[in-house]
Amino acid sequence: MKILILRLSSMGDVVLTTSLLSAIKNKHPQAQIDFVVKEQFAPLLEHHPAISRLHKLGKEPGALKNLKKVLKTSQYTAILDLHNTFRSFYLKFNCGVPLIRTLSKGYFRRFLLVKLKYNLYRNKQESIIDRYAQTAADFADLPIRHVPELFIPEAYEQRAACAQSETGSLRIVLIPGSAHPTKEWPIDRFAETASILSSRYKAQIIILGGKPEVEAGKIISERAGGESLDLTGKTSLMETAAIIKNCDLILSVDTGCMHIGWAFQRRMVCIFGSTVRELGYYPDYKDAIIVENNNCNCRPCSHNGRKRCPKKHFRCMNEITTEMVINAAEKLLKQQYDT
Repeated sequence: MKILILRLSSMGDVVLTTSLLSAIKNKHPQAQIDFVVKEQFAPLLEHHPAISRLHKLGKEPGALKNLKKVLKTSQYTAILDLHNTFRSFYLKFNCGVPLIRTLSKGYFRRFLLVKLKYNLYRNKQESIIDRYAQTAADFADLPIRHVPELFIPEAYEQRAACAQSETGSLRIVLIPGSAHPTKEWPIDRFAETASILSSRYKAQIIILGGKPEVEAGKIISERAGGESLDLTGKTSLMETAAIIKNCDLILSVDTGCMHIGWAFQRRMVCIFGSTVRELGYYPDYKDAIIVENNNCNCRPCSHNGRKRCPKKHFRCMNEITTEMVINAAEKLLKQQYDT
């Protein structure tokens, strides 16, 4: 059996697909499992032992067409389309594959929730991992474990260790940025939270993010003081993952790095603004706490996030206080000290 999995993006979605890989391999140990992903997210999958071949979709002109040619001649016996977009349809169409399973995105339920605030998820709240598993029911025994799997080479682990404090202090990772501004908590509150936790617990604050978060990282680091470490725009994807793996607590908005924290089962406070857990991307394990404004009746305003609040008040994030986030963080820290 040769199985091809399609999930091109984004970071968090790619991470969550890894919860399926071991389940498929356990049921079909001799199967060849190949994966198609955008080049920038490929490092997340390169070291996964269940993947035989990783097809990387680049940004160069003609990349999609050239990849289609490769896939068409690879003689796959099954395709799992876990993306269900125009590009994934193009890649799987007319490939001569006898068995194709495609993720159902539940457009109708999602439309009712986002546009009309009519919630059909109340009696059956499921994560995106459940939906991936349902798509792969022919290939894996259900239910599967709700734990994504990332494998990090030792070299990245060592680099992460070098970047962090050697004093043995508590390591708290802050992830303030998102591709969608309505998922971002105000930076001054992130900075205040960092300052309080740093002082109260003598913690090292580590700020992670890409180049768009550099200014935010600088602000938070200056306010946090102590052993704060601003790594925004300075780490590769795998270095970021290694730092997350080896931290004691994560404070994150709803973004891809949050799902990396899920993969390593880190204690994590997740701050949700314009999105809600019914959409399926909430971290589904006991050491993750979601902080959200349940009194904001215009949530969700989007299934992904927006550039700006359509109501112009941004209550979903503005009414989440520093105290709420610190209380959630201290609840998790208390569990750590108690154990």
